[in-house]
Amino acid sequence: MRVCSLILPEFAGDKQVLVFDIGQVHGPSVPGCEGRYSETPTHTLRCHEDRVKRIVPEDSPDVFLTVSEDGTVRQHDLRTSHSCHTGCPAPLVQVDFELSSLAMSPLTPYQFVVAGDSDYGYLFDRRHLQTTSQPSSVFSTDLTTCVRRFGRPEPTDDADNRRRQHITGARMSSHAGDEVLLAYSGDVVYRYSALGVPQEEKDTPIIMPIQKYVGAQNVDTVKDVNFLGPSDEYVTVGSDDGNFFVWNKESGSLHGIYEGDGSVVNVIEGHPHLPLVAVSGIDTTVKLFAPTDEKSEFSRMDNAEAIIERNQRSRSIRSIRSVDMAALMQLYEAGQ
Repeated sequence: MRVCSLILPEFAGDKQVLVFDIGQVHGPSVPGCEGRYSETPTHTLRCHEDRVKRIVPEDSPDVFLTVSEDGTVRQHDLRTSHSCHTGCPAPLVQVDFELSSLAMSPLTPYQFVVAGDSDYGYLFDRRHLQTTSQPSSVFSTDLTTCVRRFGRPEPTDDADNRRRQHITGARMSSHAGDEVLLAYSGDVVYRYSALGVPQEEKDTPIIMPIQKYVGAQNVDTVKDVNFLGPSDEYVTVGSDDGNFFVWNKESGSLHGIYEGDGSVVNVIEGHPHLPLVAVSGIDTTVKLFAPTDEKSEFSRMDNAEAIIERNQRSRSIRSIRSVDMAALMQLYEAGQ
């Protein structure tokens, strides 16, 4: 472990992961360390073949996971060198659809959840070797095993049944390692327990949700989902209306609606130690929210009923439009 290092990996749309050492920014940011850091990355990783969507750190500052739209999850260890493209370590996970979300709990670091252009979230356990019982149409030669799938009840609405199914955000609780959140595009947020009784399936068992959180609209962009509170007592997600919603985790009741962006809220992240929440979206600014003893000027709870009704109506209209476009594309492809 480097004594005077703060390792920061970052990514963009160029498929690369750049790693910087910011432990010496403008002076002694770490006791005993002086000087300025180099703006040149210490590592440039080119192991993915498509855009990288999320980085998840592990216990060691030199080790982290990445997930990409190329359908893979990879583990990177900065202590070992390799030649990218020809010598990259094999991925931990490789599926035949795009992945966009990756989550891990510090309580169960041997497990992680991935999700993307599929109607399921997938729980992988690195303690398990690959088995032949994996559905071959989905899973390739992974170094780890999918032990659970997280699903949802079958939609009853025709448009919902025909729309493109995918998950925009996944999160595992830091205080209850079995708890998992999934945010579905065009649908609501669901909470699961990995310890729940699965449905009988010939392949990987399916876990159904134990709670859902209704009101936000998740259609336009990729929304993350998160727990909030010192013991993860709340669930939060952004919305296409520029607000972010907060629910009581256990009851599913709406706790608050807050304006967080001029257009859309995508990401909400709580401080690990302080009562502080960072919110970002389409705007070029990141907003910080903290508790107050007075009513927040950003609260929209007085208008909650109208906001939720408008979101539900708008979601239905957009789902129908997306279905029509998908049908047109199918007709076009059939004629080629």
